[in-house]
Amino acid sequence: DWEDGDLGALPRLPRVLAETEHLLCVDKPPGLPFHHDGGAGGLPGVPQVVRRMQREGCIAYGGELHSVHRLDRVTSGVMCFAK
Repeated sequence: DWEDGDLGALPRLPRVLAETEHLLCVDKPPGLPFHHDGGAGGLPGVPQVVRRMQREGCIAYGGELHSVHRLDRVTSGVMCFAK
């Protein structure tokens, strides 16, 4: 499970833009897929990275998050997660 992987191994992490009682918004960097690539060398998906960031204390909310939408791997931009 990638959630035990090394965040430092990623080229860039999503940056937390806003966190409210009901919503978490992050800036997804280009090149990071929404879905896990699979395989030993594959990149994790954004939800896996965000969950790992929660465990590391980079995100205050520690509960379950639900993605509101997806962005393609090559696309950078705001991704929202409902709490």
